[in-house]
Amino acid sequence: MRKYSKAQEAYMLATASLDVLKDQSKEWSKNWLQAHNLAELKSPYQIDDDALFEKWAVEISEYEKSIGLYAAEDLKSQAEQNLIDWGLSKVKKDLPSGIFETLMRGIKQYKIRQQIIELTLKVEM
Repeated sequence: MRKYSKAQEAYMLATASLDVLKDQSKEWSKNWLQAHNLAELKSPYQIDDDALFEKWAVEISEYEKSIGLYAAEDLKSQAEQNLIDWGLSKVKKDLPSGIFETLMRGIKQYKIRQQIIELTLKVEM
């Protein structure tokens, strides 16, 4: 059985938790649309009535806060940064001069950051 580092485990758990909460939020929105006779809409962003849309926006925000979605987003962001730091610390000594600094600048770009995360998750203990 594969062993994971604490950073890898924390990131995977934070990601899974956030995914579950986002699914709950989508389900809540779907039910909200049905309750307001708007089931034919695929998304609340299709609501034409500004006042009704504002009502949905306030209620979904309250719901997401109550289930901990915003806290889960913060937790995932921190776990992501910890994972990147851990992964880069594992390879820093093995990289040619200047490459580590290039990676550190690159993690600010979304695509590069996602590639570093993907590779870091593959590092075996």
